[in-house]
Amino acid sequence: MAKHYLNVSQNKKTGTVTLTGSLRKRSYNRVTLLDMSQSMFVQTLKGIAKELCIPFEELRRAKFTQCEIGANIRTRIPAIDILPLVVDYAHYESNDNYIEKGTLYFNGTDRLLKLYVKDDEIAAHSFSEEKRELKKMSFDRLKAKGIHQLRIEFTMKTHRSFKNKGMDHIRTIGDLIDHYSELYDFWTKEINRIVIYNKLQYNEVDLSSKEKEIILGLEELGFFEFVDRYQDFCMSTTTTSKSAKSAKSDAFKEVRLILDKYFDRKEYNKFSLRIDVAKYLIGKSKQFKLNLPLLIRNLWGVSTLNK
Repeated sequence: MAKHYLNVSQNKKTGTVTLTGSLRKRSYNRVTLLDMSQSMFVQTLKGIAKELCIPFEELRRAKFTQCEIGANIRTRIPAIDILPLVVDYAHYESNDNYIEKGTLYFNGTDRLLKLYVKDDEIAAHSFSEEKRELKKMSFDRLKAKGIHQLRIEFTMKTHRSFKNKGMDHIRTIGDLIDHYSELYDFWTKEINRIVIYNKLQYNEVDLSSKEKEIILGLEELGFFEFVDRYQDFCMSTTTTSKSAKSAKSDAFKEVRLILDKYFDRKEYNKFSLRIDVAKYLIGKSKQFKLNLPLLIRNLWGVSTLNK
């Protein structure tokens, strides 16, 4: 376990072999900033097949239960400062209990979004206190030079997660290999759904009455309390459950439009995050074959506010 984080077991009644653990950590033998490429994914699986005396084609037919789709992004401001700015993802329940320690969760029925300070996580999970201190000092020096690392990771909890995102055809390890590029496609589309709220920049004389109402509410109450109150108010003016649901969605859409229209361009904002991600993708495209134009479009893609 100290070397590869992988456990193998067999059900004696059914003969089913189960592999549990992190293939990424198995690949690199340590906690690392490196992301698993398609070629490394295949290389790792071939190594496992050889060690377990299983034909690779047989291993390709194995089903998987949980899949983490993520990447480590170099950000222009400290990653720990970005976490409080992330206020919504797909209307999932947020868990900020560990935000001061560098981790933020958005938990849904079929998938989980996890954002965390990757360099701090690497230092914290070193095997000895001496190595932890050395890595922390190394990363602190990098941070002092403006080099920060934020991990954005979506956990697909079951196959239903893939089905709900139009990837029902990805069922086995072999499917993951053959459709690896679709994981990048999914990842960039979902990043486009991350809502960031920092500061608003506007000229009050140019605002409509509705815009003034929303902006004043955001600035006085904060994002979460205002959105709750505003949605409740909009729903209270309806007469049916269907219209109430529609009013709630429209209320959130109105808030999103304000954030998109009047974000402070001098502060870290949603476009700052997308630019940092785009730089990551451009760097990766020089090493691996990616459909870069498609992935960049996904970051600024068609609005998913109604979903």
